[in-house]
Amino acid sequence: APVAKAAIDLIRNTPSVNISFHIDADNDILYLVKADGSKVVINTDVPSFNAMLSPDGTKVAFNQLDDIYIVNIDGSGKRLLTRGFNPQWVNDGQLVYELTTDDGHVYTSGELYMINANGSSLKQLTFTTDKIEMNPAVSPDGSKVVFTSVTDGQIYIADLK
Repeated sequence: APVAKAAIDLIRNTPSVNISFHIDADNDILYLVKADGSKVVINTDVPSFNAMLSPDGTKVAFNQLDDIYIVNIDGSGKRLLTRGFNPQWVNDGQLVYELTTDDGHVYTSGELYMINANGSSLKQLTFTTDKIEMNPAVSPDGSKVVFTSVTDGQIYIADLK
């Protein structure tokens, strides 16, 4: 399922880019799979998951354990961006992500944040004590974010400013 979702997201988000990528199901290594089927290793440090291609098709944001990294699609330039989960590109220069905490059994808090791809201008987007915001998804035009709350099971939509 993660492989299919990544491929669908890639096709939906970058129609002019003739590539696809997936996370190898055997050992969570991140590959760029080109249209001809050849593979380029993007990240060998495991586990790699929640991979999202930038709108311009030049970078991939992904999780490695509890951290978000960005890497060029040829595997060069890997850098730690921040602690968090489920990075989603707003545009080529910004990402929205969730930062959650847990007690080892259940989530205890969760908020959404936005950060520039270079690591600057961290901005907290949600400020709640009665909800645990997770699973952000950004609209194609980058103007809205949809997310869920674990505490009430609801789906929310908000303007990105």
